[in-house]
Amino acid sequence: MDIEILRRVSAIQEFFDIEEDKELPEGTRLFLNAMTDVTVPKGKDIVTYGNECDDGMYIILEGTTDV
Repeated sequence: MDIEILRRVSAIQEFFDIEEDKELPEGTRLFLNAMTDVTVPKGKDIVTYGNECDDGMYIILEGTTDV
């Protein structure tokens, strides 16, 4: 995943306390580098209540979702 894209996402900036022109701490950089980009087709479930799921989280960069 492109760290420069992630560091512009407001939720990422707030969570990691990222300042625009400052270098990222090593731990933050490693965490962001471990993220993978996933495209989910419209109408496909991301997670389903009651089903076992992988460890992880999703950050919606484009589009919308219902819960």
